[in-house]
This record gives sequence, structure tokens and C-alpha cells, in this order.
Amino acid sequence: MKKIFLSLFQDKLKSLKVLFFYLMPYRFQMILAFISLACAAVTILLIGLGLRHLIDEGFAHQNSDLMNQAMLSLTLCSLVLAGAAFMRTFITSWLSERVTADLRKDLFDHILSFDQSYLESARVGELMSRLETDISLVRSVLGVSFPMTLRSLIQILGATILLFMTSPKLTGFVFLVIPLSLTPLIFMGRRVRILTKQSQEKHGSLSAFIHEALLSLKSIQAFCQEKAISQKYDTLMMSYLDTTSLRGRNRSLTIALVIAIVFSSITFVLWIGARDVFHGQMSFGDLSAFVFYAAVAAGSLNALSEVGGEMTSAFGALERILEIKNVAPAIGSSGTTSLAPLKPPFVFYLRDVTFYYPSRPQIPALNHVSLKIEPGRTYAIVGPSGAGKSTLFQLLQRFYDPQEGSIELNGQDIRTLPLGFLRKILAIVPQEPSIFNASLWDNIAFSRPEASPDEIYKAAQLSYIEEFACQLPQGFDTLLGERGIRLSGGQKQRLAIARAILYQAPFLLLDEATNALDTESEWHVQTALDNAFKECTRLVIAHRLSTVLNADKILVLDQGKIVEEGAHNELLRLGGLYTRLAEHQFTTSCEEK
Repeated sequence: MKKIFLSLFQDKLKSLKVLFFYLMPYRFQMILAFISLACAAVTILLIGLGLRHLIDEGFAHQNSDLMNQAMLSLTLCSLVLAGAAFMRTFITSWLSERVTADLRKDLFDHILSFDQSYLESARVGELMSRLETDISLVRSVLGVSFPMTLRSLIQILGATILLFMTSPKLTGFVFLVIPLSLTPLIFMGRRVRILTKQSQEKHGSLSAFIHEALLSLKSIQAFCQEKAISQKYDTLMMSYLDTTSLRGRNRSLTIALVIAIVFSSITFVLWIGARDVFHGQMSFGDLSAFVFYAAVAAGSLNALSEVGGEMTSAFGALERILEIKNVAPAIGSSGTTSLAPLKPPFVFYLRDVTFYYPSRPQIPALNHVSLKIEPGRTYAIVGPSGAGKSTLFQLLQRFYDPQEGSIELNGQDIRTLPLGFLRKILAIVPQEPSIFNASLWDNIAFSRPEASPDEIYKAAQLSYIEEFACQLPQGFDTLLGERGIRLSGGQKQRLAIARAILYQAPFLLLDEATNALDTESEWHVQTALDNAFKECTRLVIAHRLSTVLNADKILVLDQGKIVEEGAHNELLRLGGLYTRLAEHQFTTSCEEK
């Protein structure tokens, strides 16, 4: 018993600490809400005093003046109760919206700081479930359940005092009922909390599955897998419904037990009170007031049992939110090294770097790689799929840290540098650019929102976006749709190139940036890149070797190692992997022609 109470207390204490942290900036509104809530609770209790006065003084003595006074008092109590209820409802609703907005904002900002190693195992749908469903549950509890709990506790306390003042004997019987009423709330409430957390986790999995299915809808339809996906959805949905049904049964049983215990006990107490009235031991007004207070106490206990399940659900939701907030990013957002000595020209050094992805800890993505990246030069990175080309870019941007070796910038380990500084000097054109459901103009400006309109327009011109922008319904103001559905693959990559041009970084990372372009567009973009990044250091991951023939140095990666490096003609003379790749590509190209 002691362990159960201690565990329950510790779990809820952690959640309450977080909740009160977000409530404290609104302490004035909290005080107003508590005053209005307490005023409403006390007013309800005063109605019982007015009822006793009405019966004993008005009806019993047939005194119309006293009866009118009692009725006036009851009317005033009703008006005060209505006003207090309005204030309490308005303030708590306002407070719940503000607090959950702050909580959602902090959680969203925290998710933005997550490193890639965490996101490898996390599912977008589950994170969205915690941002939306769990926080909405907390909002509902703050706006309704929590105030109702406080009001019920005040009414139970006040009703108990007035019950004792009215009849200590009958109150003693009532006190025997309270522990019986709390027992199901304590023991079954813990079970409900566990089931609530399980149902929320299953809801998160269901949301993640729906999110993945919608993103993959074209593939699902192309491979005629609608039925299989629908069946999998049914399986996940039934698992979720089974858990919620079990939680509902437990909540319903808890409420039923509390109601049965409370009202059966009240009936017994009323029977004893009626006997006391017959024997002249208490007045009919006292019994009426006692019944009213008992009804208030019983109703408050019933309300506690009703909102107890919702409060339990909220604690389960807060636990899930805390799980996210307690995730510490493995990649720190601030460094320890002064930026004063780090001035251009910048030079990167990779010193015996070995890296394993967290999801593939047995296979090195990079294996003892050493490299010097000098300013103003163009480095081409080629090799078969899975050789570690894109991994090199991710390590330079510090989305991951190597398990062995180090990466240095001007002699400083990049792990000691602020992330903002490091990523500010690296512009990237990814293989699959992220396009937002915003205008074409805003998507270009995404990399540098503070850029002037002239700078944005120039970036669009250099990347040949202007050619297709005029064909869009609203030109640069056209919304591109979710994930840029209005654009072709080549247009998306031109947009990514425009972002990189606008970013104005000394390093340019091109991850197969022209792979989705036709030959003419590729020539235009290559010319644009040459003009826009004359002074930049360029690292180019290339699938088509024809795009890297003029690179200052070509790095050939295979199984995470640099197996060859040099200029195009030098590598051809070696007769190694690069030669085989070149022969295969150029032979295939000639056959296609």
C-alpha cells in the first residue's frame, strides 16, 4: 500500500512541477480564477443555510417577513453564484489556452533541436500526436477538470464542516463513507492512468501510420496495396479501440462504485436523521440543511470520480510530453571556442574519421577517412551507392559526430564551435529538397528571410527559376502545395540551388544537385553555379561523372573509404574503381544515344 501511494505521488509530482512552471507566469489570473471558484463553492454552501432559515423560521413559524428575507438571500446567492461561475469559466478557459500554447511552443522548439540520431528511430506521427492530442488533453483538463476538482474539494471541505456543525452524530456516519468512496478512485485510478498512457501511445502509432500512408499514397496505389494497407490500419485501430474500451470499462466501474457507495450511505444517514426529527433531537430545517450539505458532498465526490479519469489521462499525457522534453540532443547547439580566431579563408580537416549510424552500428559508413578541404577548390565525390558520400556532408554539417577521429575547421574541432556558426558557412543543395506549402518566393527566401527582394530575385534568375515561375498561376506568389506538389523534380532542385545562392556561404555542398535536370537545364545551372560561387569551396556528390570532369580533385569512395583521389585523367590512368565507373557510364550513354 505504501509503495503504491509513494509511486503514484512521485509520478504525479513530476507532472505537476512541469504544469506549475507554465502556470506561474499567469499567477494573477490564477488568483482571480481561484477567488471566483472559491466564491462559487462557498455560495453553494450558503444556500444550505438559507434553506434551513427558510424552513425553520419561515415555514415553521408561518412568518412571511422571515420567509421573504430567506427567499431574497437565496436569490442573491444565486446571482453571486452565476457571476462567480462566469468569471471562473472565462478565466480558466483563457488560462488553459495560454498555458497549452506555451507548452506546445516549447515542445515544438525542443523538437527542432533534435539531432538526426534520435529522428532515425522517432516517427513523425507520434511526435505530432504529442504536440496535438496530448497537449489538447492537458488543455481540456486545465480548463474544465482541474477547476472542477478544486471546486469539489472546497465544497467537500465546507460541507463537512457544516455537516459537523449541524449534526455531529450524522456526520460521523458520513465520515465512514468517505474512505470507502476514495478506495476505488485510488486503486482503479492507477490502472486507468496506465491504460490511458497505453491508449495514447497506440493513438500515436496510428497517427504515424496514417501520416506515412498519406505520404506514400502514390506508391500504395501503384502497387495495388490499398487492401493490405487498409487491413493493417484495421489492426492498429482495433488494438487502439481495445485499449480505450478497457480504459472506459475501468473508468465506468470506478464511477459506478463511487455512486453506489455514496448514495447508499446517504440513504442510510437520512433514515437515521428522520428518526432524530421524529424524536425531537433535531429540527426539520436542520435535517433539510444536512441533506443539502450531504448532497453537495456526494455530488462533489461524484464529480471527483468523473474528472478523476480525465485528470489521470492528463497525467499520462504529461508523462508522454515529459518523455519528449527530457530528450537531450546529442549534438549541442553552442560551442566553447571563441570565434575571434576563426576567420576566412576556412579550411576543413578530417583526421582519421570513422562513423557508424546509430541504426547500423556494425557497419561503418565512413572508415578511417582523412582529408583536407582547401578554400576556393572544387572537390568531386563519387562512388557506388552506400559508399558514404552523403554521410560526409552530414558530418561536415554536424548532424552527427564521428565515433572516432575528428573534424576540424582552421585547426579547431567543430564539436567546440557553435552550431549556428558552423552551419552558416555551409550552403547545401540536397538530393531531395524540402519544399514548404508556401509561395515560390517565400520558399526561395527560406534560407535567408532577411534578404532584400533584389537578392531573392537575382537568386531566382541565376538558378533559372524565372523560366518556369512565369508559367505558374500567380507567378512567384503561387502556393507550391504540400512538399512542393506543384513542381517537377527538376524545378525543385532549381529552387534548392536558388536557396544556396541566396545563403551566401563560403562552402557549397551539392548532393547530386543536377541529377533531376535535363541536359540543357543542367548546363544552365552549372553555368549559374560557376558564376555565383566563383570564390566558394565546392564539394560535389556526383552520379553523372560528366559533371565533375573539371573538378580540382575527385575523391572516390567505396565502403566508407577513400580508395582513390586525383584529377579525372590521373584516375583514368590508375585503372581502378573510377575507371570502371567512367567506362560503364560513358558506354551506357553512347548506347542510349
